[in-house]
Amino acid sequence: MRPRDTVYRLASSPKDFSVARKLSNAESTMSFPTVVAERDGKVVGCIGTHRQNDAVVAGFFYAPTFITAMRLVEAYENVLRLAGVREYVFALDDSASRAWLDSVERSPELVQPVGEVDGVKWYRRKVMGYEPQESKGA
Repeated sequence: MRPRDTVYRLASSPKDFSVARKLSNAESTMSFPTVVAERDGKVVGCIGTHRQNDAVVAGFFYAPTFITAMRLVEAYENVLRLAGVREYVFALDDSASRAWLDSVERSPELVQPVGEVDGVKWYRRKVMGYEPQESKGA
């Protein structure tokens, strides 16, 4: 199975969430949205959400390849955009790949650093393609 055969979808069953927690070493409960990457009926990657202080915090992340990581983020942002979310927060620590760090640093129009806590760098990212819907009224 090749990366082009990967399906990116919302986690929809207790099994999806269980596998995603295991892959990402998550210790807490994931919430909406959690997106999984699936090949041959097997979940091979994920990006989950936990809500904290009225913010959407992306985390619980695992991807076997950089391309899968990029596609998971794209799928995740599609769901956020459709839900009306304008931005989210995420963290990178020393275990992040150089390619991932480079992609963050090359996107200053979308990604802004917000601080560092215990060696973990926190960022705010604008959801690509988000355009607020005009309210319809009288």
